[in-house]
Amino acid sequence: MADPVQAQAMTQQVGMENVPSQMNMDITIEPVPDVANLAAEQFQGLVELARAGVQLPPKAYVKASNLRNKSEILEEMDSAENPQAQQAQAEAAAAQMKELVAKIDKLVAETEKIRAETAKVATEADMMAMPLGQIQLPQIANGGPQPMPNAMTNESFPT
Repeated sequence: MADPVQAQAMTQQVGMENVPSQMNMDITIEPVPDVANLAAEQFQGLVELARAGVQLPPKAYVKASNLRNKSEILEEMDSAENPQAQQAQAEAAAAQMKELVAKIDKLVAETEKIRAETAKVATEADMMAMPLGQIQLPQIANGGPQPMPNAMTNESFPT
């Protein structure tokens, strides 16, 4: 048994609108040049002009060609023709390199400072943990020397 949907589709009558054999019209077919062939013919025309002595910039030939990597080739030609752009790129790279070196130097200095502070804190902690004995001042034997009398007060020396 057939599916009911298929059965209904098979029973429908299909009609045509605008049947060409019933229309009153003229059909004209004209030859149109192929786009790829047209581009190749134009490129060949440029080559012929170059052979005849007409000077065109190299970019004109690349633009007219059907090369795959045309845009990349044009970019390379632009960069090769413009030494100022290359010099600017080199200067920008040098400036960026200087900036990175300065950042590295700063980080190295900060690391050294942190290491020094860590060593100082560790030394202070060791000093605090170390038991210290009593500090005794030196004793003077036999009572030590006698203080000198003050000359301003007219004191006499002991006899």
